[in-house]
Amino acid sequence: MSAGCGAARDEPALAFGDPTEAGPLGPSCERRDPGAGSPPSFHWSVDCHAEQPMSRPQVAVLGDGGIVVAFELGDTTSPAGAVTLDLGGGALIGAGGSDVVVARFDAAGQHVWSQLWGSESMEGTSALTALPDGGVALGLSFGGAVNVGGEVISPLAEYDELLINLDAAGELRWSRRWTPKRDGDWSVITAVDSAADGSLVMAAHLSGEIELVAGSLFVGDSSDTEVFAIFEADGALRRAEMRDVDVSAPALGDDGSLVFATPDGLQRIGRGGQPVWMLAGWRTPGAPDLDALVEPTRVMFAPNGDVVVAGAFSGTINFGGDDLVNPDFDVHRGNFDLFVARFGADGSHRWSLRRDGPAPDSGRYQVVQAGRADETVLVYGVDTGPTYLEVFGLGGASLAARTFSAGGASGGGLMPDGTLVIAGASEAPIDLGGGPSGVLGEPQLWFGRVAVR
Repeated sequence: MSAGCGAARDEPALAFGDPTEAGPLGPSCERRDPGAGSPPSFHWSVDCHAEQPMSRPQVAVLGDGGIVVAFELGDTTSPAGAVTLDLGGGALIGAGGSDVVVARFDAAGQHVWSQLWGSESMEGTSALTALPDGGVALGLSFGGAVNVGGEVISPLAEYDELLINLDAAGELRWSRRWTPKRDGDWSVITAVDSAADGSLVMAAHLSGEIELVAGSLFVGDSSDTEVFAIFEADGALRRAEMRDVDVSAPALGDDGSLVFATPDGLQRIGRGGQPVWMLAGWRTPGAPDLDALVEPTRVMFAPNGDVVVAGAFSGTINFGGDDLVNPDFDVHRGNFDLFVARFGADGSHRWSLRRDGPAPDSGRYQVVQAGRADETVLVYGVDTGPTYLEVFGLGGASLAARTFSAGGASGGGLMPDGTLVIAGASEAPIDLGGGPSGVLGEPQLWFGRVAVR
């Protein structure tokens, strides 16, 4: 959630409350288990309902098979107390506006803990990642005073950002603030990723003067300015840098290197910030297509060190193999096709391919998963559904494909046993294999576990 900057205001404190107790799912949620008509690939699904809107969730899959979801509950019209959600640990009562809910479930989809962070202002989250010890890190946008471990942090602008590190029990370990310095300046944390040693990378868009941690000041002149900040596991700042380019979600390697994609190429930089390799010019070599546009939305390291990139494109593009052509692109209707490309650890092109985009005027596909060791698992969808799953071999051959009747897919990840968790938010019934759930026009959060193939 991005926001403009203004004077700080006195607001009720937003507290990181004690996580709720573990137990069965609460009355706001309904579970589906395999039945007589369920496909063998279906494990379980959960859908949770509220009387106010719920945003598309962020999802982190933990090493023990548990999952954490983070999402916004309510909107600008929601008064204090108007939203109540019980995921299994007791009622979470909205504080007004949009609040942030963070909840952990085990590998069987049962509630472990949940908590709500809210003030009378607007709170939001746009990034979440799992940590190797079972904790999670996420970005929080906040407009009211925040109580972090007993220390109240008031926003210095209308909205500030926090990078938050929680342990496996949902308790706060540390946070780092990111704040605009002048009226009209703004920033938003867009992505976080972690490495095996617990270090974190945070990416943020900014416009104007933004201060990170103590004394690190960045000045951007457009909304395309991006800052990367890498933190050690204990929260110490390793390094930070600014780039005047629109960057998709970066991936942090276990060797400390960073890979990120832009509309013009893919880059890898070393632990100390030194260039490792760069792939520039994704438009067709020799005969550039002026309508060509690449919008990377997902970058991931595979366990073998390969890099997977996925997103939307128009026109004719080339990643190092055959041309990928979107034959039906209309600049006025914006019908973008989907691409996925895989590169070796040295940046060498392995394979790339396209899939037809959604119907015109229905937006771009949201890519929620795009990685594995020898195979590439691609999951994508749009607001109105369906959600697609496809598995590609090491050479890019399609090995399996399935479709789910579920709209609004936004998060997912591979479990330790190779099964897949998918999550989203929709106002239409969904079915991952256990039968339809939900009512048309009523907000619901959904997530479930399915076999990849």
